[in-house]
Amino acid sequence: MNPTAAAVVVGLAGYGLPGTSSAFPDGVLDDDVWDAVFSEVCRQRLTGHMVHAIDDGSFMAKDTQEAAALDADERALGLAIVLEQLLLSAIRQLDRAGVTARVLRGPAVAHTVYPEPGLRSFADIDLLISGPDYDATLTVLCARGARRRFREPRRGFERRFGKGVCLERADGLEIDVHRTLVAGPFGLAIDTDALFENSASFRLGGQTLEGLDPEARLIDACFHAALREKPRLSALRDVAQMILCSPLDIARLRTRCLHWRCGIVVQRAIEMAWDAFGLRSTSENVGWAREYEPTRFERHALDAYVGPDRSYARQAVAGLQAIDGFLPKVLYATSFLFPSRQYVRARDGSYARRAARALRILRDDASWHPRRT
Repeated sequence: MNPTAAAVVVGLAGYGLPGTSSAFPDGVLDDDVWDAVFSEVCRQRLTGHMVHAIDDGSFMAKDTQEAAALDADERALGLAIVLEQLLLSAIRQLDRAGVTARVLRGPAVAHTVYPEPGLRSFADIDLLISGPDYDATLTVLCARGARRRFREPRRGFERRFGKGVCLERADGLEIDVHRTLVAGPFGLAIDTDALFENSASFRLGGQTLEGLDPEARLIDACFHAALREKPRLSALRDVAQMILCSPLDIARLRTRCLHWRCGIVVQRAIEMAWDAFGLRSTSENVGWAREYEPTRFERHALDAYVGPDRSYARQAVAGLQAIDGFLPKVLYATSFLFPSRQYVRARDGSYARRAARALRILRDDASWHPRRT
């Protein structure tokens, strides 16, 4: 993508944020530049921001371009409505089964953080379930025809150690069932019970739903943005939107980052968002994040997600450091080293190949060699 198109896309992603100066071209874009911008806006799920900028008169577009933007945004809104209907149906089913759920990301962010829900597009539904309710939740949702995308290493592993599972439906829609917010060491370090102690409610279809409280919601957004090399601009926009436009309890945020050992993730997400959108705000949250001193665990854990040797296997190995107690560590490790035959067949082909790869990672992993680190 040429520099002009890239700058326009970033400007649209940050449009409306306090302190941004989205400088768009004075006239309409040439067709080639428009095509590049429009394609990337759709890929980054920014059609709502594009239509908003066009409606405000800040971003110039000729009639055919505006029509294309409106059409793409209507499709995104139509998908959101379908997904929200699926969400309401799933919550009703879980309520009848006595399961308490928290709505994550998509609709929960759209209806609590943004001035208009249509500004925040999403492509699936994410639900957070407590460990004791995890199996019951899968039973309820799979009874309606949904099926797991991936097997778990051993029965009961997800309920105790996993992030969760993606459930696919026959109509192509997906529900991600979470036990924690992210896979790997950061997810294992979270006190998942604390995620249910408070909530932020929102109304949808005449029903009151519960999402994460503002501080946990921000941490989740930071996980989504910072634990990948090139996050979507919409993920960075979520972080900036929550910091600048949503009330946060700085003391609670600091406490959560300390107890969950994830301050480095919040730090990295804020740095990425502020760099992407050229933000200059130095609010208390931003100042704290910039001055935060990550622990050794945090630096090593982050490297498993975004370092040069990042991989799911390295996240799994790094996760050992986040688990308390000798027996839980042994159970976690043996589940990965000796999973079910079906899991191995789908992932590695053979037990020998899987064990050799795991031992090689353990050998090379700096956290197992204190003198080297």
